[in-house]
Amino acid sequence: AQIAGAIELRSSAGATLTNVVADDGAITVLTNGATQLVNVVSSTDADTNDIEITAASGNITVETVTAGAGVDGDVTLTATSGAIVDDGVNGTRVTGDVVTLRAAGNIGASGAAGQIDTTANRLTIESTVAGNVFLDETDAVELTDVRTENGSVTITTGGDTDVVLVRSTTDSEANDIAITASAG
Repeated sequence: AQIAGAIELRSSAGATLTNVVADDGAITVLTNGATQLVNVVSSTDADTNDIEITAASGNITVETVTAGAGVDGDVTLTATSGAIVDDGVNGTRVTGDVVTLRAAGNIGASGAAGQIDTTANRLTIESTVAGNVFLDETDAVELTDVRTENGSVTITTGGDTDVVLVRSTTDSEANDIAITASAG
């Protein structure tokens, strides 16, 4: 669907969002099962043109989610009882001013193909039960609040990285935190 104005979608099951494009409006999606985000775009960069997608159950698989040019539009993805999984292609990414990812389980997976790929000014990431966090940010970023209740955090950035708060709240040898800025 491609329209001017806001888009709101609700599904009592999972969903595959193949081509959901709002020319000038917010996008809100609520599903109750595995959700695949192939191409979800709010084309006009504005604070009011945010993208919010919640899967009440099941995993969210991320391909391309873009809120404008990533200057004003925000993206929030929530897998209430599942994980957020990358599609395995480094060229697809989540783009927004503030990108918020919340999941009960893992957010991404180890290795370049498994990391959630982002282009954001600020990242807020939370694994709410037990899960590892694996992110690959393309440029400079502020890590506003990155946490896991029980897991490790591995983040690679392509520029200056401002670390405000990053933590694993369970003290365990396996719950290491690694942040690498490849430039900047």
